[in-house]
Amino acid sequence: MADETYGIKTAFVNVCASASTANQAFNAGAKATLSAGLTAPTDAYALVDFDINVTAGTPTENSKIDIYRQGAANGAAPSPLGAYRQQYIGSVTLDNATGHYYLFGVSNVDWDTATYHAFNNSGVTLTFEINARTRTWGPAP
Repeated sequence: MADETYGIKTAFVNVCASASTANQAFNAGAKATLSAGLTAPTDAYALVDFDINVTAGTPTENSKIDIYRQGAANGAAPSPLGAYRQQYIGSVTLDNATGHYYLFGVSNVDWDTATYHAFNNSGVTLTFEINARTRTWGPAP
């Protein structure tokens, strides 16, 4: 029908490479902006979905991985390090298993220059990566 809307989304792209990450530490994998993986600036939709892919280690059930944005719209903000966390945008709650954990619907305020960082609060060393995609709602074709 002409008045309906439907979801529009891009493919997931890697924004933080896989790395073995100690408990109470930031993932040290190489960072990339969302814009590096989008096919066109028109793909910079209003929302960002995150896929935290845990590939090794057994997290403590109901523990978390916290996600932070390091803005750079008008000069780079300091990198998260030690007790400094930068801008918290959400967490994923973990089961005691490897796999994909998702955080949906984060505002995409700095798609072309921001980088994303993940802090391991799982209780153990984990290997994981961060993938992200942009998404919005649009008119039905």
